[in-house]
Amino acid sequence: MKQFFRLLALLLILGSAPCMAENDTIVHNFTSLVSESKIAFSARLGVANAVGTVDDGIVYTCKGSNNAKFFSPSVGEFALNLGSRMDSVTTTRIANLKEIKMINVSSSGLLTTDIKLKLSTDGSTWGDAILFTQGKKTCGATFPKGDYYVKLYNSTSPSSRIYITELRFVTEPEDCNCFVYTP
Repeated sequence: MKQFFRLLALLLILGSAPCMAENDTIVHNFTSLVSESKIAFSARLGVANAVGTVDDGIVYTCKGSNNAKFFSPSVGEFALNLGSRMDSVTTTRIANLKEIKMINVSSSGLLTTDIKLKLSTDGSTWGDAILFTQGKKTCGATFPKGDYYVKLYNSTSPSSRIYITELRFVTEPEDCNCFVYTP
């Protein structure tokens, strides 16, 4: 019986802790977006598929060589290709952004951290490059929460293709408007 009351007390103590809202994650798996018709492509300066507009409102704009675009590196797969050194892609503003996770590979098929990340609050003035930390299948970067435009660019030397197959934007709601129960 003592065991029961100890367990009950523990549940009441832990259950009464106020909880914060969880992070929201915007997942852009480009193969899935294409197969589900949730992304539309258009040309930029004569380069086909250089602009990708996702149905959630985020727009990707590729810049650089003719290799900076969305394309299919193999059957059944779709990726964002940063094909040459300094090719880049920028996004529209993402609110309350605090982390980016990415699945990307080089032309050799290996995960690469030769991608640099820059953030901007106005879309024209970019901060210093933020380094990615490499995991087993992803790389990511964490930074102070804010409303940011994102720029990713290929920093390989010598130039090598980089394919981004998935991006995850982790956001934290400003005000969750949650009901917090505290007995």
